[in-house]
Amino acid sequence: MSPHQFNLYRLAWPVFVSQVAGGLVGFVDIAFISQINEEAAGAVGIVTPYLLIAFVILPILSTVGITVAAQYTGAGQKQFISPSYLLNLLICSLFGLLFFALTVLFHQQIGLWFNLSHEVNRYVSDYLLVFAPAFVLLGVSFAYGAILAVRGKTRWNMYIAVTSNVLNIFLDAVFVFGWFGIEPMGIKGVALASIIAFSVGLLLNFYVLHKLEGIRFSRDDFAKQRSLLRPFVSIGVPTMLEPFSYVFQQMVVMSLVALLGATAMAANTFVLRLHFIEIALGASLATAAQIMLGHFAGAREHEQAEQTLYRALKVSCCFALFNMLLVLLFYRQVLGLFTSDPEVVAVSYQLILICLLMEPFRQLNIVLGRALKAVGDAKFPAIIGMSFMWAMMPVAYLVGIEWQYGVLGLWWCFAMDEVIRGSINLWRWRTGRWRDMAIVEQAQASAA
Repeated sequence: MSPHQFNLYRLAWPVFVSQVAGGLVGFVDIAFISQINEEAAGAVGIVTPYLLIAFVILPILSTVGITVAAQYTGAGQKQFISPSYLLNLLICSLFGLLFFALTVLFHQQIGLWFNLSHEVNRYVSDYLLVFAPAFVLLGVSFAYGAILAVRGKTRWNMYIAVTSNVLNIFLDAVFVFGWFGIEPMGIKGVALASIIAFSVGLLLNFYVLHKLEGIRFSRDDFAKQRSLLRPFVSIGVPTMLEPFSYVFQQMVVMSLVALLGATAMAANTFVLRLHFIEIALGASLATAAQIMLGHFAGAREHEQAEQTLYRALKVSCCFALFNMLLVLLFYRQVLGLFTSDPEVVAVSYQLILICLLMEPFRQLNIVLGRALKAVGDAKFPAIIGMSFMWAMMPVAYLVGIEWQYGVLGLWWCFAMDEVIRGSINLWRWRTGRWRDMAIVEQAQASAA
């Protein structure tokens, strides 16, 4: 398939709808939990970095297959496309199983890692034990979704995501409020609703890919796995190191927020939920651009790649600013969905002001980071990302804890991190060094 058959916005809008549907579920889940117990909602929000394994690391892991398959498609090496799909599916499944096992083993300790009290931690423990199978379900589902995306069939992903996420919201209400004579299940019901909905989504993915799209894996695809390991490792290792580092950094951040008390925990949790629309847009444009850039890089069409990236950046950064201005204008009404505590609302308002600066640069990082990886320059954004993430932590501790600027001090530090990293990644792209880093050429050189 020629990359010129793709259109950035036609690829991106179904991904955007899928992302919004997924973000809306997280938004609604917290809202349902807050109806049960506001302290429980804050606690689950604090362990969000651990849940990011499912909702950030696994999707990003699946994009390794998008990059590899797209570059082979652009280069016309069709014999490696199906094996790329299969290897991506196997890797995502194994990681999902690993995270499932770790969650089951440590579900009683995870909340304590974030400095939660034993009393509050029981909410987290109950939730994570029921939620644990989601890691496996989502690992396989994201791999299937990546196959559909790289083939330009992002609409199927949208239909599946909307169906499973609407089901999730409906089941939240059933299990929390005890509809249809079911015993109210509290926070466990919210986790169980997710498991059922993700299972339905996986079944739909399986049906669409194998039945409607006619994808079949053969013994020959298994035999070619070894020849694909080098391009997968060259893109996959840097791609995975940065989100892993981000998740662990966020664990440290949330443990610091927990030290600041219930108000800081609640405000931090609620404002994070207000970002999901622009983050969804950035992720959708990044995914669409990644697909197209992979094809263009494989075909050595660099000018088309440049144009595609700048279109994605323009839309994502402008939308992020517009979205946060809209949230700022109606912040009382939006925050009223979560809390009526005036102190929490006041702190949340200050965090929203910080987001006016932070969110456009966050979009710059999301889109540029994925773009550089798509064209083979994966190491640079990974090194920059990990270096600045951890270099900022002592500063954040000093400002937020030692100097007692609290959660506002923490967020200002992280805003500066986004600004600096975004600027450096933009400089890297403009140097043009990525033009000679296509992984298809690396694979050919290795074979030679």
